[in-house]
Amino acid sequence: MIAVIGSSGLLGARVVERLTAKGHEVLAAGRKERTSLPVGARSAVVDLRKPESIHAVVKDVDAVVVAAHGLNPPGWRNGPRQVDDRGVAAIAESIAESDTHVTFLSVLGPSIDHELEFWRAKRKGEMHLERSGVPLAVLRCSAFMEFHALELLARPLKNGKKATVIGRGDGVRNMVSVEDVANLVVWTVENRHTGCLEVVGPDNTTPNEDVAAIAHLLGATPRVMRIGPGFARFLSLIPGKLVPNIGRIIEISLHDDARDQPREPADFPDGAPVPSRTLIEVFRDNLADVGHGATCKGSGNG
Repeated sequence: MIAVIGSSGLLGARVVERLTAKGHEVLAAGRKERTSLPVGARSAVVDLRKPESIHAVVKDVDAVVVAAHGLNPPGWRNGPRQVDDRGVAAIAESIAESDTHVTFLSVLGPSIDHELEFWRAKRKGEMHLERSGVPLAVLRCSAFMEFHALELLARPLKNGKKATVIGRGDGVRNMVSVEDVANLVVWTVENRHTGCLEVVGPDNTTPNEDVAAIAHLLGATPRVMRIGPGFARFLSLIPGKLVPNIGRIIEISLHDDARDQPREPADFPDGAPVPSRTLIEVFRDNLADVGHGATCKGSGNG
């Protein structure tokens, strides 16, 4: 039995589908009971903010995939400290010194003294699992294309709206497709791989370049609502404290906007699926009627 914690998210749902398609029994764990699951999966309720709910889910499984995170869930006491640090500590305590294999989804460059809370919490989560003595695979992933480019940039343009770019939009970043990450998660589980892998996509681009590429694909005019660095900092400090998940996204966007962070693919073990999907492939697979001269009203960057 394989427990997937965070089974309803962008990544977790795909992992559940792939594992069951390959004949594995899966415990699809999340904060709410799920009624629609593929054959071979059953639902379990777990809340990483409540340690008492964790032990029952992980105590009798062969493997655990930790795909849940506290980056953008809404509400208070729902962030990285509660989920990625303390919640993962409760998982580690529940399976300590066992033979339960764990695949933990982390971020590129986590550090306990990083300026961003999410990166600090992810490193602490890694450390909790390292100390537990279980067989551990850590996947340090770049940002997911399907959220940071598809949902925040491409869908608004497809719907005739403006893409929102926080900051200048010229900081180089790397993104990886969640489809590629899901394939790699399944590989780590089936092969009981241990160690740390940096998981990045094939391209390094800027948000401005991404908007231009999306607009070209749609046959649309690139329309952007640009939130300048000064106003974005204000939003992260005042309104961002009232809506903490939005504040965290703004802080990360400003952090990325201020520096170039290109990444090159690292060496993977033999047989491991290497991420290869490009932004254009993700857009074409997820947006209907692209590349057929579709147009959006308006023009310019205002």
